[in-house]
Amino acid sequence: MDLLILNAVPFGMALLLAVPWTANWISKTAQTWLSTGIMALLFVILLGYFPYIEDNGVVTRSLEWTPALGLAVSFYLDGLSLLFALVVTGVGATIFLYSGNYFEDLGEQTRFNTYLAAFSGAMLGVVLSGNLITLFIMWELTSITSFLLIGFKGNKSESARYGALQALIITGGGGLALLVGLLLLAFATGGVHGTGAFTTDIAAILGTKDLVNHDWYNVFTLLILIGAFTKSAQWPFHFWLPGAMEAPTPASAFLHSATMVKAGVYLLARFYPVLGDSNLWSSSLLGIGLLTMTMGAILSVKQRDLKALLAYSTVSKLGALVALIGLAEYLGIKAAYIGIIAHACYKAALFLTVGTIDHGIGTRIIDNLGGVARLMPITAGIAIVSALSMAGVPFFFGFVAKETLIAAMMDAPTQWLAVGSVAISATFTAAAAYIIIWDVFFRQPKQDVYIHHTLPRAIDYGPGLLAIGSVIFGLLLQPVFIPFLEATLPKPFKLELFPGLITEFYISMGAILAGLVLFGMRRWWLRLPDLPIQGTRIYQSLLQAVEWSGDQILRSQGGKVRYYLISILGVIAVFVLGSGLLTDLATGEDLLSHLTEIDFTEETPLLELMLLVIVIGSALGSIIVRRHVLAVLALGVMGYGVAGIFLIRHAIDVAFVQFLVETLVTILIIIILSRTSTKQRQDVMTRLWVGKTRVSARFGFWRDILISTAIGAIVFVFAAIALVNRPERDTIAAWHVENAEEQVGATDIVAAILTDFRGMDTFIEIMVFAVSALGILALLSINRQEQRAKTGDKRATIEIQEAIQISTPFTRTLAIIILPIALLIAVAHTVYGSYAPGDGFTAGVIAGLAVALWYIVFGYNQVRARLWWLHPIRFLTAGLALTMLNAAAPVIFGDGFMALTKLEELSFAGITPSSTLVFEIGIALTVFGAVGVLLESIAHPQDVERLQGADITFVDQESNNR
Repeated sequence: MDLLILNAVPFGMALLLAVPWTANWISKTAQTWLSTGIMALLFVILLGYFPYIEDNGVVTRSLEWTPALGLAVSFYLDGLSLLFALVVTGVGATIFLYSGNYFEDLGEQTRFNTYLAAFSGAMLGVVLSGNLITLFIMWELTSITSFLLIGFKGNKSESARYGALQALIITGGGGLALLVGLLLLAFATGGVHGTGAFTTDIAAILGTKDLVNHDWYNVFTLLILIGAFTKSAQWPFHFWLPGAMEAPTPASAFLHSATMVKAGVYLLARFYPVLGDSNLWSSSLLGIGLLTMTMGAILSVKQRDLKALLAYSTVSKLGALVALIGLAEYLGIKAAYIGIIAHACYKAALFLTVGTIDHGIGTRIIDNLGGVARLMPITAGIAIVSALSMAGVPFFFGFVAKETLIAAMMDAPTQWLAVGSVAISATFTAAAAYIIIWDVFFRQPKQDVYIHHTLPRAIDYGPGLLAIGSVIFGLLLQPVFIPFLEATLPKPFKLELFPGLITEFYISMGAILAGLVLFGMRRWWLRLPDLPIQGTRIYQSLLQAVEWSGDQILRSQGGKVRYYLISILGVIAVFVLGSGLLTDLATGEDLLSHLTEIDFTEETPLLELMLLVIVIGSALGSIIVRRHVLAVLALGVMGYGVAGIFLIRHAIDVAFVQFLVETLVTILIIIILSRTSTKQRQDVMTRLWVGKTRVSARFGFWRDILISTAIGAIVFVFAAIALVNRPERDTIAAWHVENAEEQVGATDIVAAILTDFRGMDTFIEIMVFAVSALGILALLSINRQEQRAKTGDKRATIEIQEAIQISTPFTRTLAIIILPIALLIAVAHTVYGSYAPGDGFTAGVIAGLAVALWYIVFGYNQVRARLWWLHPIRFLTAGLALTMLNAAAPVIFGDGFMALTKLEELSFAGITPSSTLVFEIGIALTVFGAVGVLLESIAHPQDVERLQGADITFVDQESNNR
């Protein structure tokens, strides 16, 4: 299977489960076995790549994304990638199998599996990425999907929300550091190659020598280490992992034992060949790793929550893996690889058995458990086997991992410190294993323990398979693991199930016995205080500092726009005055020369001058007029005047958009005003024009004049500076005219720019537009919920009579006629956008204006009843999905991202079907959906109903204003 398809399969599964009708069609059992089967199939397919890796060392796949920038979506599969990919798919299959029996509600299972499938795809993307950009995108996607999984119960649990947010902040912050580090690494690689180019290809980076001697080495290495440490829960960032234990148990087993927390380990192992030969690398990884390993093991035995115990022991193991990668000359890589597999087997199985206990008995608190073995014998057997492997008891696979760990640390620069740390952590880890085995399964319980909820037998299948791995993998060293490691490691090694009576074995056995002694003394040391080196305090201090800074900033954010304008434009003005740009402008010669070139006797400048007068007059009118509706109309006329200037300047598309946007904004503001009581508006006018006292009124009046004059002067200065300092250069308009039709197939230059030459800008802009509309919907929804508990203002008055006068037989008939005509015009604009003025954006706005007229004439309830097909969210979603699919489809067929595709053989009616046309359709649907969302939010009857609940007294607003 192609690596691209292999990586896309989990995302496809997530998309399949996310579609409501598909999810409802698939039964709970079918969903369980389908998801399990898909992950198992991917595991088998990945195993099939091993012969290629053994012969060739690496398998690559690349698809051009942005050829002009040298960016591509590439995949890189070598022994390291294969190891992690097998862990992701193998453990993932058991997790999906377990979750199908863990969740009873089909809806919960579907939602969980959707998130889990998306996370699996992101994790596969991290380990298979052959490009730094792809690697970072997938890296961040693991943080986002893990946030959803950790906060899965967020609607019921505050601790789940807190844990999810904490994990996102820590890993997201580390991701920002990683991004900068990867970019610097890409530039440094280009510098070493002598090209100076931006090199993101991982194969090229791994083939680069002397990166450790680069001037930027310390900077980008430290940034990459921060990204890895935050992801893999290294001190002082370790605390997010125990805090994330509010996630459902299957998520904890997958994310926090086998996959996500190993992403940082993968990153370190990936760049080890080119970054690992330095004191900075060795000292950082060895020091932080040993500290994290020891601290995590000590903290684990003090936990009384089973998941917290497993979480801290996971932190300890992650520290060991990081320390191993810190050893020079590949001394620790063998032990790291074995440790990754062993830990995935026993820790995932332990997490799942804890979930079974919690689900069946109703608690996972150690003090409330005991004698569970007689209630859940199969679960107990799985947990005992896995715990013994975690303790490193011979001859489980965990024993092999511990032996190789000790052997590697025997060659560490600070042998006594490294081996001593391993011995201490192994002792506490063994004690933690004994606590699990005895206190949970065999100890006499302090209170009655019984099964509250009967669980299906199949719930033990997944952890059982993992426990079997802990038993038999040690027997498969010669036929399976040694050939795999030989194809991965660049130097010879030795690997045995039982190395003999050597130093490493004695240290291992000593730790097991010492752990038993420590376990017997647990009543004494459980009362000891926690370690003082807790990163939680640092995190909370930083949060408090951020909150304090936010409070200080909010003091300057009082909600008055005039102050915002003063702050923004005032700072810019200071920079302009201090930069010396006003030197040439002060003479006035260049500015006067530009002004004298204008011939006011010509017709065009005269029309522009008249429109400018209209614009200025309308702006003044919007200030002077005290009726809000007239002020809004004056603002609309001002916008129309600007559009007229665009039209005179032959910018037809820009003028058309300006006309439509001004119309839409005017309608939206009028609808908002109709939802605002007259009293509220009168209070605003009183504060603006009258003030609390005569002195404050005069001060406010002159203050506003001063602010307005200053802003106008600043804008004039900016415009004058731009005019005087405009460089003399050839215009690029000629190039667009010559190439638009040939390269894009569009005779409309603006359409060619928006959909192709600057298509990525448009792609991002419509996403921003859609997100803004959804944000407004969310904010207004919150406001409506808050207002439900409030009583109406008894003094409020609303202008219902004006609304009634709008809805007449004539206006209703007009609205009915206009809607289909507007939709036809919208279709024409979309289809012929490449050949005539108009495009997908104008099409969406035109259709939205017709719907807006319906809201004004018929009202919210009638619109919802008559226009049954109007579901703005669906239109918006369909538009975004179509746009994304249209942009990504060329990549699948080996072309660049958003590459132009034309089907000239299907031309009809002067239209050539192309990806540009699909893009226009997506834009039209997105804009129409976004406008619909805005209208539906603003025109919602909740606000009107709230006002109608008050005593209504109609007043003559003009007389009040007088």
